Amino acid sequence: MEERELYLRVDGEEDDREISLLLLILDIFKKWKLMLVCGLLCAACFIGLKFYKDLNSYNYFEEESTTDALEDNLTSDESSNISTYISMFEKLNVLQSERAERLLYQLDPYNKKVLYLTYVVSLLDDNDSGDVGIEIAEHLTDERIMDQISAVYSKHMQSEDIVSAINEATKDVEERDLRQLISSSYSSGVLSIFITYTDDMDIEAISETVKNNLEQFSKEQQSIAKHSLTLIDETYETITDNDLANTQVNMSTQIYNLQNQLNNLENNFDDAEKEYIQTYFNERGQDDAEAEASQTLVSEKEKPHISKKWAVVGFIFGVFIVCAWELMRYLFSGKLHSSEDISDYYRLKVFGIQSLGEKKVPKGIDKLIYNIENRNRKILAPDEQKEIILSGIRIHCQQNDLKEIVLTGTDIENLDEAYLDEIKSALSKDGIKAVVEKNFYYYPEALQRCVKVPNAVIFETVEASIDKEIENLLVKAKEYNINVLGAVVIQ
Repeated sequence: MEERELYLRVDGEEDDREISLLLLILDIFKKWKLMLVCGLLCAACFIGLKFYKDLNSYNYFEEESTTDALEDNLTSDESSNISTYISMFEKLNVLQSERAERLLYQLDPYNKKVLYLTYVVSLLDDNDSGDVGIEIAEHLTDERIMDQISAVYSKHMQSEDIVSAINEATKDVEERDLRQLISSSYSSGVLSIFITYTDDMDIEAISETVKNNLEQFSKEQQSIAKHSLTLIDETYETITDNDLANTQVNMSTQIYNLQNQLNNLENNFDDAEKEYIQTYFNERGQDDAEAEASQTLVSEKEKPHISKKWAVVGFIFGVFIVCAWELMRYLFSGKLHSSEDISDYYRLKVFGIQSLGEKKVPKGIDKLIYNIENRNRKILAPDEQKEIILSGIRIHCQQNDLKEIVLTGTDIENLDEAYLDEIKSALSKDGIKAVVEKNFYYYPEALQRCVKVPNAVIFETVEASIDKEIENLLVKAKEYNINVLGAVVIQ
């Protein structure tokens, strides 16, 4: 009986897999409609952003007309000094406002009040293989599963849902400050939550809000795996936070350094620079009448308009995003891309390619891509494809005196049962008994039956069957001396 060696070497190393550049390009160009839509959207966004930027620049130019008149008399060094001064002054204002307004900088790092909530995540005994998410995690340890569940709760602690709920309990604290006051960690199924609070905050209300929110959230997460979330400790402590102290010191240091640099620049300003700075800050506080009067000094400036250049750049950028996404999907999806993968990569005979379902006749660009993709093969009707597949299986069975075979595959559960029945019925007329079995890599009962009939034909679906699953199936077949006669590729 003919044996086909798997692509895996004896020493366990894998051959380098070759990728058809033409198939890759065609697969990308099949998304030409998405490219067009994404390109147009990005072009519109780029045009809008450029127009908005030019409009702001134009308005700013009009508002700063008197300073522009003074700027004509400045040297390059003076302009550079003024630009540096204004930039540093605005940065100083931002830092000072942040330090004055943000709760993080109002806290005493050496007497920081913290609420600790400690939860334990436990898996329930009534989990079964039918639960959503259990099949995905069936090869993981209980500790790893509990860590994954704990990670969901930890991420939830920074979600909009719980931050908004706590914000309703605190009233006076902004959400951006709350996010910095809440942190969490997890390890081995233990979830630790840390909430920093001040005397003005109703910490008991916050605690109840968090516990109620987590209780409700826990009910919603039972689909991951049936588990319990149990509060085992609730502690209020006053601690010293060195990291917070360093953050506050760094902020104060930045402000101090900027103030010193501004003072040094001011001391070295000449009269022209001082006049410009004075005018600049006066204009920033001018009223509407003064702003209207200043328009007499406005120089001619091109008004904002729709830029064709940025439209082209935006369109190319949108097309590039789609191409990059499709390239990454093609390279890293880990799925079967064509029938050639079966023969070239797994060294298996391909009995034929079967098209299932109604296929619309492609038109326009889609038809061009379809013709290029199938340029070296005859286009067959589905019934003709099926006859070729049946002939290949019959001939192989007759040559090797096989009376019984197994039809299986990594995704065979999702194939049309009527189609498989037609295959079985046609083979039975030639005295070949065909039995459909599930993926015997995961189903021990199917493996036992396949061992008794150690001849199999696998059915794999393009863009659905996973390479690693096919590899696992073939390795399992080799381990138990199940002869894989060949494959049928569904597309």
